[in-house]
Amino acid sequence: MQDRPLLSVHVPKCAGTSFRAWLESVFPGPQLLLDYDDRPIDPSSPMNTATAAFLAACHARPLAASVRAVHGHFWIRKYDHVLAARRITVLRHPLARTLSHYYFWLETPPHGHALHDRVLGERMTLLDFAALPQMRWFYRDHFFRDVDMATFDFIGDVDRLAEDIERLERLLGVKGHRVRVNENPRAGYGAEIERVLRDARVRSALETLLADDIAFFEAQMIRRAGQLDGAATSESAAGRSSP
Repeated sequence: MQDRPLLSVHVPKCAGTSFRAWLESVFPGPQLLLDYDDRPIDPSSPMNTATAAFLAACHARPLAASVRAVHGHFWIRKYDHVLAARRITVLRHPLARTLSHYYFWLETPPHGHALHDRVLGERMTLLDFAALPQMRWFYRDHFFRDVDMATFDFIGDVDRLAEDIERLERLLGVKGHRVRVNENPRAGYGAEIERVLRDARVRSALETLLADDIAFFEAQMIRRAGQLDGAATSESAAGRSSP
């Protein structure tokens, strides 16, 4: 295993709980720092209300010597001072991600997150929810705001998670325990999603609202394909150089 620290951005509703279980098996105990305090889409969070002060405070705090990996809902710019870190994330098509997020929030009681509280308080419809700036530009302007995605060593796809974890294990030189966790507690969730996706009017409206983030996602899937090609080339070269 290489000694470079690992920064793992857990995008909500992108298999992060399953991925966290894998990380915990590779980086047990104090080796894994869970960072879920930033609230990137909460308009009242310090990340959004006092960005410069937030970053300055983060950059003044070094990682503990015991920490080898960080995982959570954080803005990766806060770790710009962690030199030589590997950056990784797993993404999901914005249409599926937004649907999952909406129904998950409907089943989650208010807990002090300003945007979540607003969604519940106003009893927003799915289309109202998708029209929120925090959802329309969830990837581009919030979780990966001012981030060069070319700096990510690994970008995974929820729909190919098993394959991508194998690729990550080869990249890091580790082997972890895999478990699939179903995070959405809503009864009949699968059938409800199928019904929504069969409604051509609703689906078209969602695709229009999420067009910019869909373009972002598709660009990252091209980047993922390039990472796959690069890994295959490296493995081929290693095989040729073996005695």
